[in-house]
Amino acid sequence: MQSCDSAQIEAFLACYADADSAEQFGPLYEDQVLVGDPDGNQHISREQLLAGIAARSELFAAIGYGGTTLASHSATWLGEHYCLAGTTWSIPLRPRSSDPVTLTMASDFLLRRRGDELRIAAYLTRTSILDELRRVGVLPAAGGTP
Repeated sequence: MQSCDSAQIEAFLACYADADSAEQFGPLYEDQVLVGDPDGNQHISREQLLAGIAARSELFAAIGYGGTTLASHSATWLGEHYCLAGTTWSIPLRPRSSDPVTLTMASDFLLRRRGDELRIAAYLTRTSILDELRRVGVLPAAGGTP
């Protein structure tokens, strides 16, 4: 296995980190995407994914989202057309109901290269963002009232 073009991966992940709307995330994904978290996975359309991103954006706005910063990444080619990128993200939040908190979230991307372009074919989170928000007290425990 060869190493991914580091500059290309860093540029792609910077675009991902800077995206803050479904319209900006859209071009980063394949038409069909495998998404997964610790509870399971599913194969969905880009449109379904973007609808979820829009809903997540509303939640993040309500809890004082301060942007996402790429803390670290690694990347390995899986043949000529696919690259596995492991990432760690820092997500600062300033909720009105509690003290500021910074989440550290890890996720993995299977990136597909077509020519000079990369797109996300699979997006796998290692932890549930909702579980993390509950753990730090930003959201009520499961079954509680938001």
